[in-house]
Amino acid sequence: MNNGTGFFSAAPGRLDLLGGVIDYSGGTTLQWPIEEQTQCHVTLTEEVQVQVYVRSETRHFGITWLQLKQLLESQGLVGLRSLFQPEQSWALYVVGCLAVLFLDYAWQPEHSLHILIQSKVPESKGVSSSAALEVAVMSAFTKYYKIKMDGLTLSLLCQKVENIAVGVPCGIMDQISTACSPAHHLLPVTCQPAGLLAPLALPPHLGILGVDSGERHSVGASPYGRARCAAFMAKAWINQRLHYSEPLSSFPLDYLVNLSPALWTRLQPELPPLLTKQVFLELGLKLDDSLCHLEDYFNYPVRAAAEHALQVHHRVQDFIYMIQKEYEEPNPKRQERLGILLNLSHLAYNQIQLGSSATDTLAFLLRQVPGVLGTKITGGGSGGTVAALYQKHHFDDNTFNEKLLEYQKQTGKSTYIFRGSSAGPWSKN
Repeated sequence: MNNGTGFFSAAPGRLDLLGGVIDYSGGTTLQWPIEEQTQCHVTLTEEVQVQVYVRSETRHFGITWLQLKQLLESQGLVGLRSLFQPEQSWALYVVGCLAVLFLDYAWQPEHSLHILIQSKVPESKGVSSSAALEVAVMSAFTKYYKIKMDGLTLSLLCQKVENIAVGVPCGIMDQISTACSPAHHLLPVTCQPAGLLAPLALPPHLGILGVDSGERHSVGASPYGRARCAAFMAKAWINQRLHYSEPLSSFPLDYLVNLSPALWTRLQPELPPLLTKQVFLELGLKLDDSLCHLEDYFNYPVRAAAEHALQVHHRVQDFIYMIQKEYEEPNPKRQERLGILLNLSHLAYNQIQLGSSATDTLAFLLRQVPGVLGTKITGGGSGGTVAALYQKHHFDDNTFNEKLLEYQKQTGKSTYIFRGSSAGPWSKN
């Protein structure tokens, strides 16, 4: 190796067009890769002691490999958090990727690593900035060090970084959409636990864009974690009922979305609208998700969470079928129905307490733009970005810009437009 040898990888963010927070319930989601990417540049240097340096344009973090190795051997992946101050959490995603490769593949660097992160994927905007970072880093190192794995395996490793090292209870859709998406295609991600359907080319007369609402969101914050807990609480309650009343073939329910419509129709009126931790435990119920942590005294919307997962899962199936038909033969009525599916899914976020006034306002204003068929808050909700499906030949840019100005006047928040698409990831040495 020559001192200063380097390698590089980049991965895009994504727009969650449909599916959102049903990945942890085993649902299918539809993802669109955006043009904005995160880049990971790595330079190798000879030093007396192997070091790991991570920096962005404004931040930096450093540690010796020996220190990192000793911590991982004694405390495992979760022990990484003790090394990072809250303002350094961005570097935890990077070091977490190296830690997973060490623990799962016995990989170790022989030279010091200078890792530069450059990103145009904005943070806390609901477009998978963390997944883009993880996939860019993991792709760079697996390609250069010839650690063979497919996109799904890489995605699962990146999810492990986020779930265990960082402690964020995300599902798998973000990592898969960032690691496996071809440009200008919708990617159906199946989440039982991780799979792909054939990418869907967007009909040439339709377009997808996203608008950042200016309101930050966080998958690690309470609303998302509570919605996840509510879904798993609902599944536990349903499984208890199935255990006593249904044939063994119906029990246990592995993923919430696999509940049949007939069973849901029967069980839905019996499922309590709300459950507290205390009542849940008194019923003898247990969660089968290690990332859920129930809070005392909070009323979890379990019925709404189950209904949301089941309805959105079926909406995704309908959307896939209709978009395929639309590609074969455009139909204005069908295009209308595609937009309605997005609008209904946007409204459903409020039912599981993941909506926000800013994204509601933005979604409403965007629907007034000629050509816009439907709008939906993306990803984990509670702020972030609104995705829009539109007819290219009817889309009015002037009205679009007017509505953005109206939104900014109403809310005082700045917007950013996501247009275009890119494949990911790609690497070079």
